[in-house]
Order: sequence, then structure tokens, then C-alpha cells
Amino acid sequence: MQSASVIICCYNSAPRLGQTLKHLALQHTSALSWEIILVDNASTDDTKKVAYNLWQEFSRTDVPLKIVDQPIQGLSYAREKGIQSASFDILIFCDDDNWLDSNYLVEACSVLRSDLKIGALGGTGTAVSDVPLPKWFEQYKGCFACYPQAKQSGELTDAHSFLYGAGLVVKREVLQKLSTNNFIPVLPDRVGTKLTSGGDTELSYAIRLSGYKLWFSDKLKFEHYLPASRLTETYLYKLVAAMSYCSGLLLLYNYVLLGKPMNRLVWIKDMTYQIIFFIRALLSYPFSGKSSLERKLDFAFAYNRMLSILHQAGSYRRRHQQILRLKG
Repeated sequence: MQSASVIICCYNSAPRLGQTLKHLALQHTSALSWEIILVDNASTDDTKKVAYNLWQEFSRTDVPLKIVDQPIQGLSYAREKGIQSASFDILIFCDDDNWLDSNYLVEACSVLRSDLKIGALGGTGTAVSDVPLPKWFEQYKGCFACYPQAKQSGELTDAHSFLYGAGLVVKREVLQKLSTNNFIPVLPDRVGTKLTSGGDTELSYAIRLSGYKLWFSDKLKFEHYLPASRLTETYLYKLVAAMSYCSGLLLLYNYVLLGKPMNRLVWIKDMTYQIIFFIRALLSYPFSGKSSLERKLDFAFAYNRMLSILHQAGSYRRRHQQILRLKG
């Protein structure tokens, strides 16, 4: 029998857990042994009590709900605690606002069983909200993990391809190999209400470098609940700024995946390019013909990416060597 651990990392998640746990309770898993690991990441509300009461209400007595504490704030720390607490070798990361399709767990295990070299697996998120989605959402839905991660099911082979963390499925053996190879993430991912991000992208790159495949399945579907507070232009701007900065920190992974050589001039080249890119964005700001929002986001991307490269001065070659050691 296949087995899986669903890991839900929570920070003040009480208002969001109802639908998330309800969709897990509706999973069709008669041929699957599974559990839920709920990690309370230093919440200040009654997340634990709400989760326990909801699971009792849904009467899935065949599926244990384990609630564990991680007092160190940060999604990466919470996931690590969840992994340590999990009983099974297939790990499914379900965010507290992810509503998994009723066949998600069974399909995930089936795909992993079909190819032993698949290290991580992702599906398609679709946005749902209590309010109408804004007009700009379709253009920027990628920032919210609300899109199919490939045109069709199969391996992601492009050097820039990655899987987003929402609904991510990973084999424990992959994470163990990364640990053996001294994988130390550069990005801390979300911490409390801060919009730091990119940990899922970095993990994806590290998994590929370790010799495993990234895979997309069009059978894996979930709804991603977005409250009105996350559908404002202000929130989008902050999100794009954070993602842009983090993308610069991951640039060296692309170099390794593409086999590009590294020398002392590479940082100078990258920094020069980002400065030129920023100046062009600055000069074209009032004349681009784009909407005010598009111009602001283009500027945020150019500025924060430039800052990211600047802050890596002196560490490029050292980090490149660290990433090279991950290659399987």
C-alpha cells in the first residue's frame, strides 16, 4: 500500500483551515495510508484548537492529524519540522489556503510510482476568492501560483523550470540526498507576514542538480484561496519586489544547470547588465505606453534584481562552488 504525509505549515491559520481540511477529508484514499502533519509556526491565534476541532468534525478517524510546534518563524523551518515529524516517504506540502482535488493524493502517489527518478511533482492551482478577481490578475497570476506549470504532463527540462511550493510533492529520499550533499538554502522563504519567497524555486533547482526529475501532472489540481487583502495593487507590488530580489539570488543555479563557466568577471558582467536594465526601465517609465501598474512593477523588478546582484559582490564564486557540489 502506498503511503503519504500531508504537511500543512500554519501561521495564524485559524480563519483559513476550514476549507483546507474539508478538502483533505474528502480525499479518495481507500488504497492509501496517509496522515496530516500540521506545523504551528509560532501562531498567536487558536490555530491548533481550530484544526483539532475541525478534524474531529469531519470524522476522518482513519487518518491521524498530528499537530507539532515550530517556534522559529519561517516557512523553511516549519517545513523542516514537518518533514522530521512525518512517518511516510512521500511528502505533500499543502498550504493552509490550498484546497486539494479529491484525487490529489492518489494521483500524486501513482505518478511517483511510475518513475523512480521523479524527485518532485507539481500540478495546477486555480484562484478562488470571496471577491471578484481584479482585471490585472490574469497577467500576474504566476505570482500567486495559479497556473499550470507546463503545457502537458511530463518532465520539466528547461534550465529555468521550477515547481511552486503550493501542492508540491517530494520524495523523502531526495531531501536526504540534499542533506548529505550539505545543501544550505540561500532563501529563507516566507517568515511570518513578510513576503520573502523563492524557497520552492531554489529547492527545485537543487533537486534537479541532485540527479532527479521535476515533473508536472495535469491530473493534480487544487484551488488556491486568495482573500481580498492579497488582491490589491499594493500587495502585488510588494510581492513582485520580493520575488525579483530573490530571483537574483538564484541566478547562479541557472549558470550551473546550463553549464556556464564561472570566473571573476561574471559578477561584473551581471551587475553591469542589471544597471543598464534598471536605467532603461527608469528612462522609459513615463513613455512605455503601459499602464501605471505595469510601469511600477517593471520598475520594481529592475530595481530589486539590481540590488540582489549588488549584494552578492564578493560571494559569487564561493556560492557557485557550493551549488556545484549538489550535482548528482
